[in-house]
Amino acid sequence: MTSNNATLPTAKPDTESATTPVTRPIARPSVRDRASLQLALVVQAATMIGDLAAVVAAFWLAYQLRYRLELGGEVGPATWEKFSTFAPPAYAGALLTLVIFPMRGLYQLRRKQ
Repeated sequence: MTSNNATLPTAKPDTESATTPVTRPIARPSVRDRASLQLALVVQAATMIGDLAAVVAAFWLAYQLRYRLELGGEVGPATWEKFSTFAPPAYAGALLTLVIFPMRGLYQLRRKQ
C-alpha cells in the first residue's frame, strides 16, 4: 500500500499587494455650510415659537369672540368665565404642538440636493 503524502501547494503571502488602510482627513463643513445650518436652525426655532404663539392666540381669539363679542349667543353672568379658566387647555395645546409637529416631520431640516 502506498501512502499518498502529496502536499498541496501553499500560497505565499503576497506582501506587495497588501495595502495599508488609507487615512483621509475628516471633512469639516465650510464656513458657508455652517452659516447656512445656523440660519436654518434659527428659522426652525422661530417657526416653533410662532406655532406656539398661534395656538395660544387661537384660544385667546376664541375667548374674545365668545365672551367679549358674545358671538354664538348671549353670555349670562352665571356662565361668564375669565380667560385664566381656558389658559391650561391653551398651554396643553401648545405643548401638544411641540410633541406632534416634530413627530410628523414638520420641523425636519431639508438637505440641499
